[in-house]
Amino acid sequence: MQFEEVDSERAIKEWKIKSDARDMAQRENIGELVQEADTPQKKIVQNVTLTLEANRDRAKQLEDSLEEERSKISTDILAKDIKSLPKEVEGKLNAHWLSEKDKLIEVAKDERKALVQLRRFKADHFRKNDAAYPDSATLHWSLLVLAVLVESMANSYFFSKDSDLGLLGGLFQAILISGLNVGLAALSGANAIRLLFHIDFGKKFLGFVWLALNGAIFFVVNALAAHYRSQLSINIETAAINAVTEFVKNPLGFTVFDAWVLFGMGLIFSTAAALEGFRSDDPYPGYGKLDRNHKKHLHFADLLRREFLAHGEEIFHQAIELLNTRINDLQVLIRQYRNSVEQSKRVKEDFEQSCENNEKICNYLIHVHRDEIKRIQEDYPIPAYFETQFKWDKSVKTLNNFNVSRAEKKAAEYEAMIDHIGATREEVKELLDQKLIQFLAEVKDYFKEIANKAKTNAEIESSAELGEPTP
Repeated sequence: MQFEEVDSERAIKEWKIKSDARDMAQRENIGELVQEADTPQKKIVQNVTLTLEANRDRAKQLEDSLEEERSKISTDILAKDIKSLPKEVEGKLNAHWLSEKDKLIEVAKDERKALVQLRRFKADHFRKNDAAYPDSATLHWSLLVLAVLVESMANSYFFSKDSDLGLLGGLFQAILISGLNVGLAALSGANAIRLLFHIDFGKKFLGFVWLALNGAIFFVVNALAAHYRSQLSINIETAAINAVTEFVKNPLGFTVFDAWVLFGMGLIFSTAAALEGFRSDDPYPGYGKLDRNHKKHLHFADLLRREFLAHGEEIFHQAIELLNTRINDLQVLIRQYRNSVEQSKRVKEDFEQSCENNEKICNYLIHVHRDEIKRIQEDYPIPAYFETQFKWDKSVKTLNNFNVSRAEKKAAEYEAMIDHIGATREEVKELLDQKLIQFLAEVKDYFKEIANKAKTNAEIESSAELGEPTP
């Protein structure tokens, strides 16, 4: 019970019902009382009525709270409308189109510019075949590092024989020589040899000169290293100076067999390094760089298009998940709405029941008052109204403006919605599937449109950079 009922025993004491009745019986003759309720009886009715009014206020507060709750639930139900999902998806897709368009055009333009540059280079330099170079530059150059280490380890053996520092000292000297030998050779192969393939005669000649100078350097470095190894066997302290002197006298005048081996290994590793440097890119100078630049922009543009498409598809996947979530939420909200309506019914029933009970308690207290008077004045005639029962007016015992029927009707509408939710879900899902198919078809046209804009912009910019007339 949510409402208060008068405690009859407590009321008899606190309201002084019996003492007031005794005082009245001693002052007045019961037979002479007028045909209406006396003052003590009116006081009892007023006190019980105060409890009823307090209960009415409590009922009003509860119902206002429940009405507010139902209003919020109705708002939430409207917000969970599943039929609006296709339009929501359409809005998200439109925002997606607009937000990504400039970025897609920009990367497509960069890719097109790189392609224009590559094609012009191929035309200007008579390149018919595609550029050829290793898939992984890191892996390719790591082989040269390995060559330095291998040559260093091999050379360290020869230098350590007559070194005060032993193998460690020989390794240090070997690393310096091998690094210089292989590094210069790789640089020569990556540039000088490649220039020999250029169509421009001046650059071809530059390549020949560069290669000849590098060849001379390789010979000098390896011959000096061999002479140094020879002089280590004679005098360690003056080996470096003597090696230079002997080289000037006779570049190939090695006096130790290890020196010949060292010289031969140096030439072999330098030659191999030059070839690896040459193989690090396309034989024609600059061709591989332009080709890689185009592929990089092509990859980035393709990646961005894939991300664009994936995000668009994700919008649809999220919509399907949201569809299921909203259906579950709707079912919960509609149950909550029904529970709120039932609570309102219970509030009304409990209030009316409390009114009935308080009315009975009021009559009981009145009878206690009357019985006390009759006990004292038992020889006097009893007024007719002593036999009547107190009754509140019907309007007093009901809640004005307390109409649950409207909420009951809305609850029935919501429950009918749930009954058809399965069919509505399939209808919405079918619409979303149709929109997804439409989206995928439009994406192809969208990418074509972007490609055409990018092509035009790229050609205009490329022509402007080269000082050519705008196409």
